[in-house]
Amino acid sequence: MKLKNWKGYNIIDAILLGSGLITIIVTSVIFNANWLIIVNSLLGILCVFMQAKGKIATQFIGIIWFVFYCFMSYQQKYYGETILYATIMIPLYIYGVIHWLANRDKKDNVVIVKNKINTIELAIFISIWSIVSIGVFFLLKVLNTAQLWLSTIAFCTMLPSVYLLIRRNKWNQLLFLINDVVLFILWQTLLYKGNYVFIPILCYQVFQIIYDIYGLFEWIKLEKQQNQSKIIKGDKMNFSICLVSRGGDLACCAKILREIYNNNVLNEGWTEETSLNTCKFFYKQNKDLFFIAKDENNNIIGFTYSFIKPWSNGNMLMIEEISVLENFRKHGIAKALLLAVVSKAKEKYKITNVCGEAYHDKNADWIPFDWYKRIGFSKNKELFIIEAEPQKIIDSLK
Repeated sequence: MKLKNWKGYNIIDAILLGSGLITIIVTSVIFNANWLIIVNSLLGILCVFMQAKGKIATQFIGIIWFVFYCFMSYQQKYYGETILYATIMIPLYIYGVIHWLANRDKKDNVVIVKNKINTIELAIFISIWSIVSIGVFFLLKVLNTAQLWLSTIAFCTMLPSVYLLIRRNKWNQLLFLINDVVLFILWQTLLYKGNYVFIPILCYQVFQIIYDIYGLFEWIKLEKQQNQSKIIKGDKMNFSICLVSRGGDLACCAKILREIYNNNVLNEGWTEETSLNTCKFFYKQNKDLFFIAKDENNNIIGFTYSFIKPWSNGNMLMIEEISVLENFRKHGIAKALLLAVVSKAKEKYKITNVCGEAYHDKNADWIPFDWYKRIGFSKNKELFIIEAEPQKIIDSLK
């Protein structure tokens, strides 16, 4: 379920973020938390949530949040946290802003699929991380840091987490989960001293752990979506082909259906309800064969839906619809859509035949038979389309 004015998010996102923000505000009021704790907790909630969604905004919010976090950690003599965030985390996130902006998609999501960490890079990082972690331990010991071991472990788990985050690797969420459990224990020690004003921080840590788990699944889903999206470079425009997602995508496809079939030539009288019901029907039939085409601005400009029909000689692919907006035709979009669905059906369902409907008039405002003929289709000599009004058939059969 999509939120109409919150593109790219859904009801679950709204519940998770809203409950986190409300909890922080309520506990801050009840336990009379100071402004530094409140601001730090709210920024932390926003940053980690945006991070879970793979949004570029997390880098900007993170830099601001880390500044407040440094001040708060220093006040509690958590020098490990202060040093970590001031000297490493803030510079890394500044670099992250540049790196993520250069590697984002049209929805301002970070691009995951094009990024790979090779063995040499990983070995170099582990070597540096090991040396730095040992050095930090002794530095924190000299500084008489509170909760020395917890502070050291927090540093050791945070550094690789951020490294994987900056490198756009989905497993950063798993390492952040481990780190946030350590941080929860670290800040919980303050409650034993009667510092109940830090309860909002603990509430924030709980939601951070929840967001980490949610984020891991979101990054895996985002990676899968990006893998399924194929960028096609045309002579005059670039476009991408990917599977449809329920909600906003189906509504866009329904709108295209109305625009094409309600024109002056066909005038079929599609409504918002009937067009959306049709798209939903074929989505339920075979959502893995419902493909969409998007332009460079991530707008849906065409789609195709099909279904599998078992037959005597094996599975048949039934092409039900291929639609492309008029302004985007003659760019190879219909061919790319058909290629995507036929390839997928052949791979997954081992189809033996491809069937569909076509119009005779090659000058009409829809895909004519001549177009299908050029790519290998032929007319079935034995079959043709029949149609009639329901009541007329009933009356004639009585």
